[in-house]
Amino acid sequence: MVESSLRDVVRRRPLRFAAALGLIGTLAHCPLFAVMDEDRRAREEQEALQRRQAEEEALRRKQAEQEARRREIAEQLARLRVELQAERDVAKNALSFAHLVVELQAQSAPPFPGVAALADESAAYLVKSIQSARSLDAHAALFALLRTPAVDAAFASTCGRVRPLIQEANIEAFMDLCIERAGADAGKLSWPGIAGDREHHRRVKAQRFAEAERARVAAEESARAAEELRRQRAAAGICDSDSECGSAQICRDHRCAASMTGVREGTCATMQCPARAGDSPDKLMRG
Repeated sequence: MVESSLRDVVRRRPLRFAAALGLIGTLAHCPLFAVMDEDRRAREEQEALQRRQAEEEALRRKQAEQEARRREIAEQLARLRVELQAERDVAKNALSFAHLVVELQAQSAPPFPGVAALADESAAYLVKSIQSARSLDAHAALFALLRTPAVDAAFASTCGRVRPLIQEANIEAFMDLCIERAGADAGKLSWPGIAGDREHHRRVKAQRFAEAERARVAAEESARAAEELRRQRAAAGICDSDSECGSAQICRDHRCAASMTGVREGTCATMQCPARAGDSPDKLMRG
């Protein structure tokens, strides 16, 4: 009697489950559910709109701050220009002028119109400053300015002036920069002792090239030696792993030897692996 009741319950469960599914499907088309779904979509759209508005507001604030800073920089440049044209404290004011121009360069990419002209103007002030007093800071400021033909020419023309400040260990890098800004024409550079600097630069470059070439040749020879050793080991049947042996061989005691089963472990297809004592049917099916 009890078993009959249990069977009845089990038989009735699928019907109840199907009935529940039908009820859910019916509720899904209920106006209340439709309203709830519409409310959810409206909330998502409102949240997306709020995110866009927040992003746009942040962008407007950033642009407003940049514009305010540009106006401030323009006023500072105007004051410095008056001082520089009157040749008052040229070294300090030329550096300040250059730093402001570099800040303007960094505010937009590509730089907005007018920055190139400011870079040229700044380069002229820096050249005058370096001519009156050698300064690596002023030369570095020239390097940081937006590259224009005038800025490159100013940098190259002052290389000779700051050369006495360059340490021996930095001559190669210094010469690289000066030659690059001179349009890759070392003949445009001139200062006392430049012949020795050119020779030092040439010698260091040749040494670096020779070292790189030796390293390349050594790497190629090492690769060839490794390949030759691999070939010799294969010919002699010497191995460190099964992968170095033939498909029907295994590596034992660093020698390739025929597998007792004729098939290397792990290489047989399903149902092709020979049965061994202790192998289960499931293991043989996996191969």
